[in-house]
Amino acid sequence: CLTWWTGALAQPTAFLSATATDHPYRRGRWTVEQCRAWQEKYGPIRGINCPYPPCGAVSQKEALATCARIGYNSVRWWPGSWTGDVNVFIKSVEEWAGWGAEYGMTVSPVFGFIYSFFGSEGKEEDLQKMLVHVRQITSHFRGDDRIVMWDVCNEPPMHDAVLTPRWMDWIDATVEAMQEEGCTQPITASIVWDADLASCANTTDPLIKRRHQTEQRMDLHNFHCYNVQENFGQTTDAIVDRYARMDNRLLVCTECMTRTNGS
Repeated sequence: CLTWWTGALAQPTAFLSATATDHPYRRGRWTVEQCRAWQEKYGPIRGINCPYPPCGAVSQKEALATCARIGYNSVRWWPGSWTGDVNVFIKSVEEWAGWGAEYGMTVSPVFGFIYSFFGSEGKEEDLQKMLVHVRQITSHFRGDDRIVMWDVCNEPPMHDAVLTPRWMDWIDATVEAMQEEGCTQPITASIVWDADLASCANTTDPLIKRRHQTEQRMDLHNFHCYNVQENFGQTTDAIVDRYARMDNRLLVCTECMTRTNGS
């Protein structure tokens, strides 16, 4: 389920306009004003993470139609199965965006293919191959209002001394590539998914610091928290405070409810 909280806004971040001929559409991190305009344009997000396979043995399109009928207005999902062909990913986003538009829903695609390139070593040549696909996707959907935001990485390693910094480097590179290609939708990543009070209060762990550095490159912040129902929302309050210590931008909770834990 998707939603957002807004609090006091930080001072605007400088917007980078490009003059380089190799990246004529380049932009920087969104300003606070751009975030506010995005919020005003799309209004409250009431979203779902689309099930695989869809409930009740219906088609994906029928599942979205059902969701729209009961009041949802957005869907987050992992486009297609990665085959190495970026056109398969693009076709999946086009298909779902079309379904969403038909039923008054926006879409939020997740870059699941990043895992296929990272593997266990995360070699530089694999990163460069991945960034080629990122640029193609960004360029193809530049200006497409059906996409409410891009989630460029879902739940990267949090506390692994080797993998966590490496993943953050890759996410940094992904964000940079999307900015260079002039991505017109907000860029975000599901980096914060240690939604517990201890992690929220920890400001000295070097791996948490490294994750927060990458988090501060995002236009919008998005996080996962499946214990929003506990302690009268104390965990959610702690997460909001955790982000406020960074820059107090708009927050989107992209995973928060599941039947299996009673939330």
